[in-house]
Amino acid sequence: MDQQKSLKEKNLLSNWDSFYQIMYENTVLRESNVILTTLNDSMNPLMNEFFKTGQEGQRIYCIVDDASRCTEPEILQCLNTEVKRLILVGDIQQLPPSVSSTYAINWGFKRSMLERLYKFIRKQNCSIPEFALTEQHRMRSQISHFPSKYFYGQQLETAPDTEKRFMYCPLKPVIVYDILTNISGMDGRDMDGDETSVLTCICSQLLQVVPNASIGVIVTNQKAKSLYSSTLSGNSALRNVKVNTVENYQGKEKDIIIIACINPSSEDQSFLRAEGE
Repeated sequence: MDQQKSLKEKNLLSNWDSFYQIMYENTVLRESNVILTTLNDSMNPLMNEFFKTGQEGQRIYCIVDDASRCTEPEILQCLNTEVKRLILVGDIQQLPPSVSSTYAINWGFKRSMLERLYKFIRKQNCSIPEFALTEQHRMRSQISHFPSKYFYGQQLETAPDTEKRFMYCPLKPVIVYDILTNISGMDGRDMDGDETSVLTCICSQLLQVVPNASIGVIVTNQKAKSLYSSTLSGNSALRNVKVNTVENYQGKEKDIIIIACINPSSEDQSFLRAEGE
């Protein structure tokens, strides 16, 4: 009997806490001028109720950041009758949405709404203003030269303070290392031909040159990520080296980025396929 009574009291308290939590959340929403949320959470019951019972005449603007990475259904779910203006912010020259379904890709759902609208408007020769950032603060000018030339019409410039940050860096801006022909390390020591061993050696020697540098490794697929991550985690000095695929690295920053172009499985060449194949 005591246990049943205790359970009932806990349930009552739980329901009471949930009631007050909902009241508190509604109060916070009503008193907020700016609400930060994800696309999925913008459609939860609490947000829906807030939009339905909003103040009379209240104008709601929806701003979607990194919209070039969002599929069209994802964008549509944040819209409702109360949203008066949709503002999409993104860069269609960067990675498209991550879509694994071949069926969806064949029907054109790998393209973001931002890209679709942008190209449609350009095709209609509509004279609308375009706002683009032409100055980057992340990488050295020797690295940004490539995307500037081939993606941004040579309009992308490097901020002066960025060049100053790397003025005394002992490393060259870009190093291409061919492990098929180079069988010795950067300090002359022999290295195992296995690419994971080569990567371990490269990371170790980079940290000797710049001890406090953050290092990121970009790989071609999840199998490569697992392989390299397990190898690096076995070395205590390299446990902070982060390995991931390119779509998961977008938006993140590291002092040094290593692009591991070797595919660990000669049988899996899916990363080379064109879209829709």
